[in-house]
Amino acid sequence: MRFARFISIYTAILFVLFAASCSKRSLPPSARVQKLGEVEVVTQTPKRVPLGEGKELVIATTVLPNGEIQLELDIDPKPTDGSNAPWGPGRLMMRHVRSGQEYDIPFGDGFVRFTPELKKQ
Repeated sequence: MRFARFISIYTAILFVLFAASCSKRSLPPSARVQKLGEVEVVTQTPKRVPLGEGKELVIATTVLPNGEIQLELDIDPKPTDGSNAPWGPGRLMMRHVRSGQEYDIPFGDGFVRFTPELKKQ
């Protein structure tokens, strides 16, 4: 029981540290950045954004009660060696994202920069 709690707390700390690193200000000056620009997202409708080399960034969007959005990011097709998804297998979840704000996420040996724009339904 203690081990499971330790793992949960450790995972939460790592998530907070990772989320804090998803900022343009924290990138080293020499970082390779793939700029996607504005990406229109709609709740409950996954958005597929081509990344090149047959890969796509899949973004699922949920609106939180406070009006901010939550993004679940995945790579398709799923990498088998983990080289293109530094967050490991499965999805990366970004909470408390603001529509119109620019974000950087690690991808391979660089970063992907995009600005989610929430489309009203």
